[in-house]
Order: sequence, then structure tokens, then C-alpha cells
Amino acid sequence: MNLSKIPKNFYTIVAYFYSMFDIAFPKNKKDQDQFSDMAKTLGVKDLCFLSTDKKSDILLADVKQISSFKKSKLIFAKGCREAIEAGAHVLFDFEIDKRDDFLHHRASGLNQVLCNIAKRKNSIIAFNFNSILNADDGFKAKIIGRIQQNIKLCRKYKVSMLPLSFAADTFELRSPTDFKAFFIDIGMHPKEIIDGQKKFKELLDKFRKTL
Repeated sequence: MNLSKIPKNFYTIVAYFYSMFDIAFPKNKKDQDQFSDMAKTLGVKDLCFLSTDKKSDILLADVKQISSFKKSKLIFAKGCREAIEAGAHVLFDFEIDKRDDFLHHRASGLNQVLCNIAKRKNSIIAFNFNSILNADDGFKAKIIGRIQQNIKLCRKYKVSMLPLSFAADTFELRSPTDFKAFFIDIGMHPKEIIDGQKKFKELLDKFRKTL
């Protein structure tokens, strides 16, 4: 093997693929140590905790809170046009609406207009693995189909994507290789996962400095 032909960023790419930044949303704050221990066992590089507590550096915000906190905290928000326009950093759960899909496409919560706004706002679209795990079999297939459609939309309009576990219990965490293999299997490219992880790390670094 000619080592001179290996790209300079090859080892960085490998490191990002086999490591992982992830988000958990424990039911009880006192369980965070158990989550951290499980994450270490699985090989998760950095497990962060999402919270509705305004003191948290990673905040699950409603639309009215976004503008007040987006300069000082890493803001997650449930996916909707208002949250994108308000400038939430990470948006998720576009796919979980219970309404029926349309005849020729999925009711995936995203479209060309929303993707263009997300691109302009430099937002990340996150895919919630926990929503798949805990859905009944019929709706599980629907969520996966909607995520597949949103992957294609985000790719077309160059919006950053980020699969995250959003684990509410420790058993919902996954190893980086298993987790990423699932999302590659449903349509994401490895580079898209790596790029999303890099962008998420940049946000973590930025907002953790304010603590």
C-alpha cells in the first residue's frame, strides 16, 4: 500500500466515523451518570444531555424561547417553520406527525421551502433514532420512509444532517458503528454523517465556552 496516496484527512475521517457525538434526553437528571457509563462502554465519544432547564447549555426550546437563548446556548427545537425561521441550531422530529402520507410523496415535515430556510439559517436537521425505536410497527415503517425522503431533500438543498439517538433510557443507546450503519442502510452517505458530526462538535465547542 502506497501511504503517500492516503489523503491528509484520512485518519480524521476514520476517527469521526468510528467515534460519535450523541444526545440523550433522560427521564430523570439523576440518571445521567448511568447514561455516561453506558456511552463509554459502547464507545460513544461524547454523550450530551438535552434539557428544558434554562440553565442548561443544551436547551430544548419552544419557538418563543429561541431568539432569547440562541446566542448563549445550543438550541434544539421540534421541527416546524417557525423554529427554523427563529434560528434554532438543531431541529428534529419533522417526521412524527400522525397524518397520512400523500399519494405520491411522504408527509415528512420538510419541503423545498423549509430546506432553503434551514440552509440560509445554517441549521442542522437531526433524525431521531428514539422515535423509530419506540414507534409501533406500522408507524415505524412510516417514520423510516419519511426520514429517507428528508435525507434526499437535505442532500438536494445542501442542508446539514445529523442522526442522534435522543435516548430516554440507557438501553436505547447504540454503539457508533451500529448506529451509523443503520442510517447508512436507510440512505445517508458516510460523509454526510461525518460532516454533520463535525458541525455539531463545532456548536458544542462554541457554546460550552460560555459556561
